[in-house]
Amino acid sequence: MNPVPKPLFLALSLAAASAHAITCPAPIEVPEGEGIEASHPVCGALGVFTQHGKKGFFDPHSGAVVVPAQFDAVFRDYVADTLTPVMKDGRWAYVDTQGKAHTAWEFDQVSLFLYDEALAIVGKDGRYGMINRNGETAVPLEYGRLDGFMRPENGYNYLTVACKAGKCGYLDEKGKTVIALEYDDAGGFGADVAPVKKGDKWSYINPQGETVQPFEYKAAEAFTHNWMGSRERECVEAQKNGKRVAIDPQGKTLPENTRCELLPPPNI
Repeated sequence: MNPVPKPLFLALSLAAASAHAITCPAPIEVPEGEGIEASHPVCGALGVFTQHGKKGFFDPHSGAVVVPAQFDAVFRDYVADTLTPVMKDGRWAYVDTQGKAHTAWEFDQVSLFLYDEALAIVGKDGRYGMINRNGETAVPLEYGRLDGFMRPENGYNYLTVACKAGKCGYLDEKGKTVIALEYDDAGGFGADVAPVKKGDKWSYINPQGETVQPFEYKAAEAFTHNWMGSRERECVEAQKNGKRVAIDPQGKTLPENTRCELLPPPNI
């Protein structure tokens, strides 16, 4: 029952962005040309087309090519209104809607901006940091782990596990340390609690960093999100004295033999 097996911020940022990235049902105009395939764009955004194995941007209203096919990949085939992660020759950079790069082609991990004032998590050679919407480094790439932003359920900021020099805590989407890096391991806030470890024992904390379960568990699961960014299960399990204990989204212990069932998928 490991809380997070490895950095997952690519998938998590995709889920977090899905809530406000709605595909338009209206007909679109596709660029003309040999071998062109186009993805259906998000409402109000440019579309992504593929030609001869390369990707570019197009205007879905007119079908006009805005950025010629030149990228090996466009993250999630989604063009943001400011900077979009795109790949060339195995490295990612962030480009604007005209295809101009605002960062170096140096990242091997990228994520989306959640909203205007939020930062995006990036990774290079096993080190992680954050950039702003101008493409500037806002949090130095000095972390060994930034898992990806998840949002607790009751109006808190987005939070990511952050680990450096063998200790873990939490940063928010503006790069601020909101829970000190004092734990030996940690999992994400997929609900209003997250599992944290000190020594060989696990506990759960809330978004204020307050302990809501004692440090007495041998293992503890984290709540996870589905692709739409909502909680996947009713509860999670921790392990104590060889027995499984169910924990609810607020960190309370549930009755013995409670089964943590999957929640129904979101209506879209």
